[in-house]
Order: sequence, then structure tokens, then C-alpha cells
Amino acid sequence: GGFSWALTEGLFGIDFNSDSQASATINDPLSRMDPTWGTAVAKFVLRGTDVTLTVTPTTSKLEIKGVGPKQTVRVVSEGETSLKCVGTAC
Repeated sequence: GGFSWALTEGLFGIDFNSDSQASATINDPLSRMDPTWGTAVAKFVLRGTDVTLTVTPTTSKLEIKGVGPKQTVRVVSEGETSLKCVGTAC
């Protein structure tokens, strides 16, 4: 349990709590990683959707995509909050 939490919520900032706007929240993984690190990838299933979160600290790039049923994910990154659609129907 603890190791999984350290990677998902700790390093990648993935919060699986849902609300009326989003099925999950990604909390600023760029600020949690050393800016000299290369690309880090987290793959997880969110309500039947296979989600891939790619974080590249060297270029301050964060990408989220998914395959499966459409889901809305809140992304908090570099002081901005947005709602992203992931899934095949997006």
C-alpha cells in the first residue's frame, strides 16, 4: 500500500477522489519532480479508462491521454487548473 501511494499520490500527484466536475485530480507533478529528470510515465485505470500520464520535468511538459470511456480529469499544473477529457470519445 505505502509504495503505491508514494508513486501515485506522492510523486505523480494523482488523487482518485471524484467530485461533480472530475473523476480524479492530478496535482502538479512537475513541482514534485527534480527539473533535471527525464520523462516519467504513470499508467493507471480510471473508471474503466486506461490513462497514461507523461511528465517531462526538463521541458515542463505534462500530457494526459486515455483509451476507453470518456472521463474528465482536473489537472493542476504550474499555478493553472484545467479540466481535461481523457478517453476514446474525447
